[in-house]
Amino acid sequence: MSLIFDRFKTRQRALDFKAQVKRSYGLGGQLFSTAQAAQQRDPFPGELVPMIIHIDRCNDLAIEQKIQEMAPRFGGSFVGT
Repeated sequence: MSLIFDRFKTRQRALDFKAQVKRSYGLGGQLFSTAQAAQQRDPFPGELVPMIIHIDRCNDLAIEQKIQEMAPRFGGSFVGT
Protein backbone atom coordinates (compact mmCIF):
# COMPACT_ATOMS: atom_id res chain seq x y z
CA MET A 1 0.00 0.00 0.00
CA SER A 2 1.01 3.56 -0.66
CA LEU A 3 0.09 7.04 0.45
CA ILE A 4 -1.93 8.29 -2.53
CA PHE A 5 -2.01 11.90 -3.68
CA ASP A 6 -3.74 13.39 -6.71
CA ARG A 7 -4.85 16.62 -8.40
CA PHE A 8 -1.36 18.00 -9.02
CA LYS A 9 -1.90 20.60 -11.74
CA THR A 10 1.26 19.76 -13.66
CA ARG A 11 3.67 16.86 -14.01
CA GLN A 12 6.47 19.10 -12.74
CA ARG A 13 4.63 20.01 -9.52
CA ALA A 14 4.00 16.31 -8.87
CA LEU A 15 7.66 15.50 -9.50
CA ASP A 16 8.73 18.35 -7.22
CA PHE A 17 6.54 16.93 -4.44
CA LYS A 18 7.98 13.44 -4.93
CA ALA A 19 11.52 14.82 -4.86
CA GLN A 20 10.86 16.82 -1.67
CA VAL A 21 9.48 13.71 0.05
CA LYS A 22 12.62 11.80 -0.99
CA ARG A 23 14.94 14.58 0.28
CA SER A 24 13.07 15.07 3.55
CA TYR A 25 12.15 11.51 4.49
CA GLY A 26 14.01 9.15 2.17
CA LEU A 27 10.78 7.64 0.84
CA GLY A 28 10.36 6.74 -2.80
CA GLY A 29 7.34 7.30 -4.95
CA GLN A 30 5.88 6.84 -8.38
CA LEU A 31 4.13 9.27 -10.74
CA PHE A 32 1.07 8.24 -12.74
CA SER A 33 -0.46 10.34 -15.49
CA THR A 34 -3.70 8.32 -15.63
CA ALA A 35 -6.04 6.98 -12.98
CA GLN A 36 -6.07 3.60 -14.71
CA ALA A 37 -2.29 3.21 -14.35
CA ALA A 38 -2.43 4.25 -10.69
CA GLN A 39 -5.24 1.77 -10.01
CA GLN A 40 -3.20 -1.07 -11.51
CA ARG A 41 -0.31 -0.36 -9.13
CA ASP A 42 -2.33 0.11 -5.95
CA PRO A 43 -6.13 -0.12 -6.21
CA PHE A 44 -8.09 2.69 -4.56
CA PRO A 45 -11.89 2.70 -4.16
CA GLY A 46 -12.39 6.35 -5.12
CA GLU A 47 -11.88 8.35 -8.29
CA LEU A 48 -8.36 9.68 -8.79
CA VAL A 49 -7.58 12.84 -10.77
CA PRO A 50 -4.18 13.10 -12.52
CA MET A 51 -1.42 13.85 -11.84
CA ILE A 52 -1.21 11.09 -9.23
CA ILE A 53 1.67 10.21 -6.92
CA HIS A 54 2.03 7.07 -4.81
CA ILE A 55 4.49 7.49 -1.95
CA ASP A 56 5.94 4.47 -0.16
CA ARG A 57 4.61 3.91 3.36
CA CYS A 58 6.83 3.99 6.45
CA ASN A 59 6.39 2.81 10.01
CA ASP A 60 6.13 6.33 11.41
CA LEU A 61 2.65 7.86 11.39
CA ALA A 62 4.04 11.28 12.32
CA ILE A 63 6.17 11.32 9.15
CA GLU A 64 3.22 10.19 7.04
CA GLN A 65 1.15 13.02 8.54
CA LYS A 66 3.86 15.56 7.65
CA ILE A 67 3.92 14.26 4.07
CA GLN A 68 0.13 14.58 3.86
CA GLU A 69 0.36 18.18 5.10
CA MET A 70 3.10 18.96 2.56
CA ALA A 71 1.05 18.02 -0.53
CA PRO A 72 -1.11 21.19 -0.74
CA ARG A 73 2.04 23.33 -1.04
CA PHE A 74 2.65 21.56 -4.34
CA GLY A 75 -1.00 21.68 -5.41
CA GLY A 76 -1.81 18.07 -4.52
CA SER A 77 -4.34 16.42 -2.26
CA PHE A 78 -3.99 13.40 -0.02
CA VAL A 79 -6.74 10.92 -0.89
CA GLY A 80 -5.89 7.85 1.19
CA THR A 81 -3.88 4.68 1.38
